Amino acid sequence: MRIIIDMQACQNDSRFRGIGRYSTGIITAFLKQAQAKHECILLFNALFEDNISQLLSLYSQYVDAKNLHIWHGLGPTEARNTNNQDNKKISVLLREKYIEKLAPDIVFMPTFFEGFGDNTV
Repeated sequence: MRIIIDMQACQNDSRFRGIGRYSTGIITAFLKQAQAKHECILLFNALFEDNISQLLSLYSQYVDAKNLHIWHGLGPTEARNTNNQDNKKISVLLREKYIEKLAPDIVFMPTFFEGFGDNTV
């Protein structure tokens, strides 16, 4: 199977709290088990540029470099600022198209509760 893993929960401020730590743990454990049987693709949000290189380095031991993808949205997208609504809508469409072109069988998103105070899409 071709599996896309959305890495935003490991990128945003939640990475220091429960959801981020849970996401990092479950993704790492999953990749250790799945790498031999499945094609895993990690999808990073370019709006969180401060830790992308660290995460790429961490996960490159489990995923081929060709399957480490960074998509670019239009920021800022944080929902608490109503001026960002258009950026958020455009970024959602860009992300969906990026995922569509990768033609996954499954998309794993560890959290749906982010984006109010950060650039998670």
